[in-house]
Amino acid sequence: MTAKSTLRKIAVSGLTLAGLSTALPCLCPAQDAAPQMLRVTTYRIKPDMVQEWESLIKNEIIPGYKKAGAPEISVWETGNFGTGSEYTVATPIAKFADLDGASPLAKALAPDALANLLGRARKCVLESRAIAVREHPELSISHEMTEPPNLALVNTTRVAAGHAADYQNFLKNEILPACKKADVQQFWVFETVFGGDTNEWTSLLLMKKYADLDGGPFLMKALGREGYERAVAKLAGIATSSQRSLMHYRADLSLPPGN
Repeated sequence: MTAKSTLRKIAVSGLTLAGLSTALPCLCPAQDAAPQMLRVTTYRIKPDMVQEWESLIKNEIIPGYKKAGAPEISVWETGNFGTGSEYTVATPIAKFADLDGASPLAKALAPDALANLLGRARKCVLESRAIAVREHPELSISHEMTEPPNLALVNTTRVAAGHAADYQNFLKNEILPACKKADVQQFWVFETVFGGDTNEWTSLLLMKKYADLDGGPFLMKALGREGYERAVAKLAGIATSSQRSLMHYRADLSLPPGN
């Protein structure tokens, strides 16, 4: 299993449940130079339907995708901080033309079975949002992964209009060197392309455990307080807002590549 796999996924948001028949998404930055497009869907599930939702994914949706030969699906759940009963599903987009054909579930299931499955899934969902994101490997760090990830610290930043290049330079000149100094193994950067604010950028920092959060932001640990404050000050006029959340990878609900 490599860092090129669905393990590099996570999410950000919207699609209707019909999207289940189009692509249950997975978020993963590729290691090669060519940027990869990903479809990322976030679902808010009715609290009393979480067990039903997870059962549908594990016992019907994933087997259907596997039967259809789908490459991979990655599922993440909100961790201890963030919106409860929220799941993010990510899948790579090889090319948008693939969305014109039949979905993997439509290929795997008879029409009546597909309609029944989607109907039951809709009953579980409060709302959903899907976006297409483009990875930026030149702004990311990705090493080979020998085991599934555990936690991801997700930072969603809205960049002031016309300042995308400034933000990319900030990531390249401030964040990446700090990541390398702190020996960060997985730091992925994505830009929203469709389905959301096109000034929105999302970064994922993978962690093994919640204890990694102790001691303050990793940037402060790497640069010290003064260095951290100088770096953050450079975002003035570039970033208009920033939001952090934690996501927990659900290996039991995901379809790793090659399976």
